[in-house]
Amino acid sequence: MLRKLDRRIWLLSFYIIMITAELAAHVKEVALVLPVALGLTAVILFRNELNSIDYNFVKESSYWKAVYHALVAGLIMQAVGIVVVKYGFGIASPEIGFATPLAAPLVSVLISSPLEEIIFRGMIFSFLDRRIGFWLAAIISSLLFAVSHYDYAAWLGYFGLGLVWCRIYKATGNLLIPIGSHMLFNSLVFFVRSF
Repeated sequence: MLRKLDRRIWLLSFYIIMITAELAAHVKEVALVLPVALGLTAVILFRNELNSIDYNFVKESSYWKAVYHALVAGLIMQAVGIVVVKYGFGIASPEIGFATPLAAPLVSVLISSPLEEIIFRGMIFSFLDRRIGFWLAAIISSLLFAVSHYDYAAWLGYFGLGLVWCRIYKATGNLLIPIGSHMLFNSLVFFVRSF
């Protein structure tokens, strides 16, 4: 188990690497290797926490109901955020293309989603929630979550999405629910962008 100081250093390192990975998604040599390496590093660093999770909960209908509610609330928040920024302020999304179009959805769904939830909800939000309370912790972690994404026009939507997932995590105490919702959300994003 890492000491608290070590965790903060790793947290900052992960955050910097995630932003770098998001911005480097257009570089073929980095687009696949960096997220996979980061995911494996997170699994190694947090193996004790990952081993303590009861994964049998995923088989229960209450898990899928909670994931569904988190997904719907998140989609609404994301849509409202995008509409406000795009039509209210006239800010368009940057052109988003991926250097490895087949690997991008897999990396986004299978690696980035769980990793982002571990970092932004499991670590940042949890740490801050114990010290400064729910709302301020949710706002700070959601802001960090939003700006870690390449699509600056969707930052308000990502912020809202982060708030929803913080609330779900706080209410249930189970990180698997925001992870499942995040994975489905990213899957839907790639599905919609493919048409």
